[in-house]
Amino acid sequence: MVGVSGLLDFFLNRCPACGLAATTICARCWYVLNDIGARSERPRGLFVGSVEPFTQRGLYRWEDDSDTASAILRDVILASKGSPSEALTNLWAHEFHRRGMIDGLFSSRRDWIVVTPPGRNGFGENDHAGALAKAFVARSDGRLILRQSLFERRRESDRKKSSSSQKLKTKTERSEITFRISGGEGSRLDRVPGFIFIDDVIVTGATARAAWIALGRPRAFESWAVALRGRPVDKSASTD
Repeated sequence: MVGVSGLLDFFLNRCPACGLAATTICARCWYVLNDIGARSERPRGLFVGSVEPFTQRGLYRWEDDSDTASAILRDVILASKGSPSEALTNLWAHEFHRRGMIDGLFSSRRDWIVVTPPGRNGFGENDHAGALAKAFVARSDGRLILRQSLFERRRESDRKKSSSSQKLKTKTERSEITFRISGGEGSRLDRVPGFIFIDDVIVTGATARAAWIALGRPRAFESWAVALRGRPVDKSASTD
């Protein structure tokens, strides 16, 4: 039986994509994202990218916005910027864990460190990525350890650039971002089995790459995001 607070949550909140009453994403939009929008050999698993020298995983591919599923994904992600919905954050975290289990990714990831990009002030927790990382680690049953505030931006210019929209940056500007390990943290990372870098969207992979370089280019490093942003692909063929 749904309590009063549950009913209030339902009627006071709206689906970020279509506006229907819903605590997170309405059933119709969820169906489009997960049953119509997922065109791969393993639609229930995590999509995998290979642009960078480390593995990139995402819940969805964000392609041409004229595609219905990508348009829904765009609206939902934009709605979570700045002040993320706790219900939506928990939904993404659940999907990370569920699809990771399907792909068998947690069997060898005990004690891996989960990290996030620094916030817009150049240091500390990132709003939406930080919230997602916390929720994700909470579901790992001790297999993952959260280490936020691990990175800071190396240059003052990077801090200023971080406040502007990613869409307004050129590829060169994105690739110039650099991180460094926060003071006193480096010596505590010597024997870390591996790292999972959490962000909401992977566009060029430059943010994750900056973290990977700051960590000394570890062999065991993965970047996980809600969406892998890229060019449209041939959906009649395998996309993995």
